[in-house]
Amino acid sequence: MLCKECGQEYIHPRLKSDQSTSTQIKHIRKHEPLKKKLSTAGTINQFVQSTSSRTALTKDELETLLLHTMAACNWSFNQFNTGQFQYFISKTTNHSCPGAKRMTTLLERAAQEARDEIRCRLGSCTSRINLALDCWASSNSYNFMGMNPRILHVT
Repeated sequence: MLCKECGQEYIHPRLKSDQSTSTQIKHIRKHEPLKKKLSTAGTINQFVQSTSSRTALTKDELETLLLHTMAACNWSFNQFNTGQFQYFISKTTNHSCPGAKRMTTLLERAAQEARDEIRCRLGSCTSRINLALDCWASSNSYNFMGMNPRILHVT
């Protein structure tokens, strides 16, 4: 059994000898203060109005932040062509939302910089790197892929 809020796993009460639900109830109570805080957060318009007192992002900072968020959240490039998303970015920043082509360019540039840095760092290295790739599915049907690098020192 999984908590819908945080994904914490628990044994289903019917599988326990005492069939007690007290552990789950105590866990659910931990989420109540956060729910109250979120419910009093207000509307998106109030949030947008309150951002004017914050330090504004530069266009480069916004693009870098969106690029990192895109990678972390596994967003499609099409996300940046969605009218609602563009409206949200334009309302919360002083800049227009970059489109899919711009994000593609930024990602290609960041990937090239990462490749150059790796070449520079590993250029004088006499070791070899073996990579093992593994794919699996969790018990709750989430798919994962992992890579395990192993450095072999050559003498």
